Amino acid sequence: QCSDNYVSGMLRVGESHEILAAFAPKPLLVSNGRGDRAFTLKGSEIAFPFLEQVYARMGCAENITTNIFLGGHEINADIVLDWFRTQR
Repeated sequence: QCSDNYVSGMLRVGESHEILAAFAPKPLLVSNGRGDRAFTLKGSEIAFPFLEQVYARMGCAENITTNIFLGGHEINADIVLDWFRTQR
């Protein structure tokens, strides 16, 4: 697992998706590989709808992008670069 993905004591504040919700209404991309063993598909199936609902309730549903791709614990450069291109 990547230790850089965890902040000491973070779980006292909330789960990752609960903390990410504080970014709303700012644009946010959350992407996860199907085979990621650190951030599992099951976790994404909980986190992504939660975040989408937060953004929708704040009236900024267009500012969140969620994506599940074929891959593991990695960054999908194509997805990230495409998302940045839409943020102009």
